[in-house]
Amino acid sequence: MKRTHQFLLFYVVVISSSMFVTHSLNSSATTFSCLPHQTSVLLQLKQEFALKKPEIDSYLSWYSSYPKMRYWKAASDCCSWDGVTCDMARGLVVGLDLSSSWLNGPLRSNISLFRLLHLEKLNLAFNNFTFSPIPSELGQLSRLTHLNLSSSEFSGHIPSEISKLTNIMSFDLSNGRELEGLNNLYVREGELERLIQNMTYLRLLNLDAVDLSFSQLPQSMANLSFLTHLSLRNCDLQGEFSQNIFQLPSIQSIDLSTNYDLTGSLPEFNSSSNLKSLVISSTSFSGKLPASIGNLKSLNVLYLTDSFSTGTVPSSLWNLSELVELDLSSNEFGGELPSSIKTLLQLQYLNLGRNKFGGQISTSFGNLTQLTHLDLSYNRFHGNFPNPKAFPYLIEVIDLSNNLFTGVIPTSLFAIPSLRYLYLDDNQFTDLGISNSSKLDTLSLSNNSFTGVIPSSLFAIPSLRYLYLDDNQITDLGISNSSKLDTLSLSSNLFTGVIPSYFFAMPSLVSLSLDDNQFTDLDISNSSQLESLSLNGNRLSRLIPRSISKLKKLGGLSLASNNLSGRVDFGIFSELTDLKSLNLSYNSHLSIAKTSMDSNLPQFQDLDLSSCNISEFPNFLRTQDELERLDLSSNRIGGPIPKWFLSVSINTLQRLNLSYNFISGWEEIQSLILPWKVLESLDLSSNFLQGPLVVPPMSTEYFSISNNSLTGRIDPSFCKLRNLMTFDVSNNHLNGTIPLCFNSINNLEEAPSVLLWEGLWYLDLHSNMLQGPLVVPPMSITFIFISNNSFVGGIDPMFCKLRNLEILDASNNLLNGTIPQCLGSFNSSLKVLNLQGNNFHGNMPHTCGDGSQLLTLDVSHNYLQGKIPQSLIKCQELQVLNLGHNNMSDKFPFWLPNLPKLQVLILSSNRFYGPIWQPRNFTGFVNSRIIDLSFNDFTGSLPSNYFKNWTSMMESSKKNKSELKYIGGDYYQYSVTLMNKGQEMKLIKILTIFVAIDLSNNRLHGEIPTTIGDLQSLIVLNLSSNCFTGAIPSSLGNLRELESLDLSNNKLSGVIPQQLISLTFLGYLNLSVNHLTGPIPQGGQIWVFPNSSFEGNWGLCGIPLSQKCETTLTTSHFDKISSDSLLSGFTWKVVAMGYVCGLIIGLVAGHIITLRWPNLMFIIFGVLPQRRLR
Repeated sequence: MKRTHQFLLFYVVVISSSMFVTHSLNSSATTFSCLPHQTSVLLQLKQEFALKKPEIDSYLSWYSSYPKMRYWKAASDCCSWDGVTCDMARGLVVGLDLSSSWLNGPLRSNISLFRLLHLEKLNLAFNNFTFSPIPSELGQLSRLTHLNLSSSEFSGHIPSEISKLTNIMSFDLSNGRELEGLNNLYVREGELERLIQNMTYLRLLNLDAVDLSFSQLPQSMANLSFLTHLSLRNCDLQGEFSQNIFQLPSIQSIDLSTNYDLTGSLPEFNSSSNLKSLVISSTSFSGKLPASIGNLKSLNVLYLTDSFSTGTVPSSLWNLSELVELDLSSNEFGGELPSSIKTLLQLQYLNLGRNKFGGQISTSFGNLTQLTHLDLSYNRFHGNFPNPKAFPYLIEVIDLSNNLFTGVIPTSLFAIPSLRYLYLDDNQFTDLGISNSSKLDTLSLSNNSFTGVIPSSLFAIPSLRYLYLDDNQITDLGISNSSKLDTLSLSSNLFTGVIPSYFFAMPSLVSLSLDDNQFTDLDISNSSQLESLSLNGNRLSRLIPRSISKLKKLGGLSLASNNLSGRVDFGIFSELTDLKSLNLSYNSHLSIAKTSMDSNLPQFQDLDLSSCNISEFPNFLRTQDELERLDLSSNRIGGPIPKWFLSVSINTLQRLNLSYNFISGWEEIQSLILPWKVLESLDLSSNFLQGPLVVPPMSTEYFSISNNSLTGRIDPSFCKLRNLMTFDVSNNHLNGTIPLCFNSINNLEEAPSVLLWEGLWYLDLHSNMLQGPLVVPPMSITFIFISNNSFVGGIDPMFCKLRNLEILDASNNLLNGTIPQCLGSFNSSLKVLNLQGNNFHGNMPHTCGDGSQLLTLDVSHNYLQGKIPQSLIKCQELQVLNLGHNNMSDKFPFWLPNLPKLQVLILSSNRFYGPIWQPRNFTGFVNSRIIDLSFNDFTGSLPSNYFKNWTSMMESSKKNKSELKYIGGDYYQYSVTLMNKGQEMKLIKILTIFVAIDLSNNRLHGEIPTTIGDLQSLIVLNLSSNCFTGAIPSSLGNLRELESLDLSNNKLSGVIPQQLISLTFLGYLNLSVNHLTGPIPQGGQIWVFPNSSFEGNWGLCGIPLSQKCETTLTTSHFDKISSDSLLSGFTWKVVAMGYVCGLIIGLVAGHIITLRWPNLMFIIFGVLPQRRLR
């Protein structure tokens, strides 16, 4: 792809330069020389710029740069000057090519350039205009047909006056540094249409890395009938790309790559198309490749990477015989590669990596005689290694990594004469044959199945410089002393014991990585050429061996995560004068000995001493003046940061990490602004810092000082941190408002204020005491965490324009007003929207649009009204929906279970009503883990099979406890408040094994469905305060993981099932205020609960109640008990005996009573027994 981009850029420059051919005829031979006025203007222009050679010339390495204006002389004809083109008939300057001319300084609006009113061609590319705006005066040059301002460090918006250039044919404002993510130019909202609507003669339009996020591509672009070249790389384009542009009659080249939110699909191409280059990479294009792509007979370059997710490659594509470069990588194309691929005889570059192609590799590739680069990585090719004849003679790069190849790598592969780079990682190869005639430079065989000893022939390849054998089961090597290896990586193998001396005898070896083996010691007896040695994750113990000092050329040493112990005397490194990088992290038994200030230690650049049991700032740091990265995190350093530490590498330090210590503050600090001049990253989080918030240096990009005890306000000096990308001050005691350092969008006076940190993508202010209105973050923002503060006011609709926003957590503030209806539906990138615990009112927004990626939506604890919008059905990725504690009123949304990934649904404490079951509309919550419908007005009964399809709750969590995961994963750990064990409980993180159902405080009636006993992973069940009747289902005894059961305040009757004693995890039980009767089961957890768990059931008896159970029971009691197997120990004979005895006693007693107290029967039963007539 890089080659193609350079090719296209070169092509554009050549076209532009060819239009600026300088007239070189001798002035004496011309009829008219340059007019004096024109000469005067050009000489004045020369004085208005400094000429400064670029410090970095990497973008011009293939295109010479020199100061053209330096050679302009007043005594000569200006038409002969370098870069100047004249209309020789009139002596007027019509062309000016000052590209790559070392121009330095702003392009001002009053510059002499704009007095050259007859200019037709102007090229100022590859200069440095110091991020000045493009002057609107360019619109005065109405004769311009060619304008090139590319890669010249402009910034700001493109002036609308450019639209006056109605004769323009070539328009290039691209930024050659777009790969660095620099979008300094932008088009204001709605301006793109006005810019190009009059450019009807436009042939070339290149706006690479111009920010077009505020303007969708206008439909009028499809009317540019002369357009041949269109390049819109990395423009942050939104919306749908018109298919008509692909079918413009003259179009030859289209590049839309790296516009992640640009949607669209390819049209049906006709055979008259002139397309030669089509690049659509890293977009949101979708759909299948049309078979008509085979009509593009002139196509040379085709890149369709990371854009088309499904389908197969149409057979017609393999007939595009003019293709030179083809890249279909990072899609989901599948199937086997056809033999017709052999017809692509001009193909030089082929990348089909990261797809689902399978089968075996045919020999058809051997016909591609021009092919030099082949990438089939990350597919499903399998079988033995392909016949080397499948690869063409000129092949230089083969990448077959991450497939399913097995067996032996054949010797003949290494005999391909031009092969230099071979990547076979992540397969299942077990052996390899080696040819000494190989020209290989790089061989990567990591993560295969090589075992035992690697043969010496591999190390005898004369040209081999880079060898990677990580993640195998190698125990030894047959290394040849003649090896020319430069880099050798053997991490994650089965080496043991002392590190062999042959590693240090290899004459050319510069870099050696032996991480994650089981080496216990190293003994370096010889000097070595090694410059980098990595031994992380081994079993090295005791002190660092002094023999390390024999590696005189060592520049990098990494001994992290070993068992090193004792006091480290940094004096052992004094002989390693080239040592720049040292990593001793995660050796918790180390300590740092005080080093003499006279020691001649090397000047480190990268020093990692994290988790090394250090209790104070090492004193040898006082003499370190060249550090670029210093990590002292996760130690025991306490007290204030000493004054001398602020001078350590003050001119060079870029990254400093002091997190997870016990630092309390600063010993002495002259200013709140820290002194390091080029610091980019500063981490002071998780300490005991107190006092005001310090300000990092102006160069800072990453700043985290979270989890401390800081107080006071955020200083206005933070406004000057123009490079800030990550700002985390969460979990402190900061107060006041966010500093008023704003930038007005589009220079509109009434536009809302936006924070100045233009590159900010991560903002975390949560859990402080900040106040004031909620300001709009910059357009670059991705993550916003501002929960648990006291922000007030509403959410500005400008939040809807935050195209990169993925997480917005503004929960638990004092925000009010209505939630903007556009919030959430404006883009497909938003994944978390949490507005819980505010004062919002009005209707719930229509949160999801097409392609929504929303995972969590929480608007609970507000004052929202109305119904649940059915647009939520578009939230196909939604996992958490919390609408609880509002004033919403609606019937139960039976379409919600159709959300395939919904795990948490909370509708509690609203005014929802009606049944929660319909025979045709409710199939159950298949993937849900938490359902809370409590405190509403739901009615109706539930059928016995109501819980039949709640499959995710039916799986026992015991299967998953070995891999505990949280809902939201590592991306965003969601918290929720639920009734658990009789009280509200806030779960800061929700394990996926936590399963709860709460239907309490509604008006549900009928019997409790017996299928509830199928939900084996249920932990919390609350059906209290309803109107359920009938018996408690004995199937509840199947819920072996249940911890909380609340069936109180219903109309349940009968006995408590004996099966409940099997609930051994039960920690809370409430069966109070029902109509239950009979003895309370004794055993398990049941008998340990207090009286309150059973009160209000007048027929219950037994422990813990004071009411004791009688020994004589009625027949009806026996029937009920028998039905629940409560008396399973009694046989039918015992029951019969008791029944007969009771009958006889009853008859005898009745006879005596009627004889002696005949009126008693009348008093009790209202029946007067008749006397027998005598």
